[in-house]
Amino acid sequence: MARKRYSRKNIMQALSKKLDLSFEENGTKNVMPYMEDFKLFQKGRNKKILNVMRQTDEWMETDLRIFDYHYTTGIGNMRKEHKQTVFFVNSKAMWLPKILIRPEWLIHQLAKFLGMQDINFVDYPKFSHQYLVQGDDEELIRYVMNEKVLQFFTFEKNWYMEGLNYYLVLYHDRQLLRTQSLEAFYNKGIKLYEMFKVEEQESVNASNADTDAAKKTSNKKKKTKK
Repeated sequence: MARKRYSRKNIMQALSKKLDLSFEENGTKNVMPYMEDFKLFQKGRNKKILNVMRQTDEWMETDLRIFDYHYTTGIGNMRKEHKQTVFFVNSKAMWLPKILIRPEWLIHQLAKFLGMQDINFVDYPKFSHQYLVQGDDEELIRYVMNEKVLQFFTFEKNWYMEGLNYYLVLYHDRQLLRTQSLEAFYNKGIKLYEMFKVEEQESVNASNADTDAAKKTSNKKKKTKK
């Protein structure tokens, strides 16, 4: 007997049940209003949000979703439909300045020479070599990009992340993730969200400040001994 083939919708629906998430086949009307300020969702036309897996907390203060995003570019023979998987968070426990993190390619080196913004982190040269960071408030961006976030992106390559106020999206550009990878993607998104929580940022940055202060005290003692 031939094996039954399951659709992507069926598999994501089953995964939602396994992870205790709700599932919505077409979330375009409900989700798209949250997405309008993100660069990803300003591309193309015929935009659709499908196969929405969703988790909310008891007080509706945190809303996590994974979904497939479809949109069309070009016309005639150049017409193309793009599909990709997106992780989205809306949470009052997190606050982000407007920020875009994207892979840095060779063409960006020329663009930076011509004046394009790129916020670098000298203590994390590997991260700064791999990623382009842009946004309106550099000081706030440096604050929220704490040590854990920088380490995360240093080891995780080719991700795009956009943040604004209580919202965050994470994705690989124009890549529809295989259903076998969705649970890992969900866990990865939650891990990143936890790093951006206000209480986590304050804890990490306070710890770094204590470390810096200890280093300065140690250096002063060494100079005194000399």
